[in-house]
Amino acid sequence: MLEVRGVVKRFGGVEALGGVDLDLPERGVHGIIGPNGSGKSTLFNVISGFYPPDAGEVRLDGRTLTGLAPHRVAQAGVVRTFQLSRAFSGLTVRENLLAAAPDRLGERPLAALFARPAWRRQERALAEEADAVLERLGIAHQADVPAGRLSYGQSRLLELGRALMARPRVLLLDEPTAGVHPNLVVRLAELVRAIAAEGRLVVVIEHNMPFVMGLCERVTVMDGGRVLTSGTPAQVRADERVLDAYLGEEPAHA
Repeated sequence: MLEVRGVVKRFGGVEALGGVDLDLPERGVHGIIGPNGSGKSTLFNVISGFYPPDAGEVRLDGRTLTGLAPHRVAQAGVVRTFQLSRAFSGLTVRENLLAAAPDRLGERPLAALFARPAWRRQERALAEEADAVLERLGIAHQADVPAGRLSYGQSRLLELGRALMARPRVLLLDEPTAGVHPNLVVRLAELVRAIAAEGRLVVVIEHNMPFVMGLCERVTVMDGGRVLTSGTPAQVRADERVLDAYLGEEPAHA
């Protein structure tokens, strides 16, 4: 279980998070919504180790993640994507996935020198894993293309692929549908459901209300750096505080 306890984050005199508490299950799809500036991405940055909290802590299965560097948080099983792609534009799509793979023997000088057979076996296995991820995402035909030449939608899929190569237990998706074609939105929903069905927890920040309400089992609403409410999509839709703070008449994109 992913637990967030009393997390506070300030930037100068601005309180971006004002004591956030969350209990997220071991698996399934959980949505986080709220108006711009409500603290959603800041919360992801704290959970994933990119921002240290000013108070509070984050735990995974009882283990404290607070204070760990981002790569250590990822090694513990919590991996996030970003609104803008973090891919290496000069590397191929496949190479970007391989760069995201954890615990590569080739990154250890002694192993590279003295364990070459094991290193080569691992590299072959990782290449097969990367190709399987690309096939799953529908961009296997772009495996040898530099990442900088991908379309916007394909770069979003690559961002997801890089996260999957890190073998997460908890996957944090920051606005995965922003700016993508409606057909890809449908495909992303299918991918997220399948990822969660493998026993992972997927937490999604989104402004696309039909996507969130049709995909997530539970939804947390944030406003002003605090949790306004959490519940099923139906409960959230019916909450007058949510309607006042965010949903209004629930446009397709907010």
